[in-house]
Amino acid sequence: MHGMAVDSAFDLRTLLGYELSFSPSRVVVRLRHHVPIALDEAAAVALQKVFQSRLHVEQLRVEMDWVPPEPPPAPAKKPKPLQKAGRR
Repeated sequence: MHGMAVDSAFDLRTLLGYELSFSPSRVVVRLRHHVPIALDEAAAVALQKVFQSRLHVEQLRVEMDWVPPEPPPAPAKKPKPLQKAGRR
């Protein structure tokens, strides 16, 4: 994801879930996402700045939980052709 804008990186992802935790001193935003490769630290920092700005909170941490994609299913096996029974 190096050199790619955060917005275009998130066009590729699927958000699986999120969690917000609040304490007197900090807000934690935990994101579960599903993309071909894990998003790097630069994406987490960019998201942190967006959340800090939108939520008007200085002490905020973003935790990103990457869920790797499932491997593609194995190819279907072709059925063996039926053989006619021979005469006895």
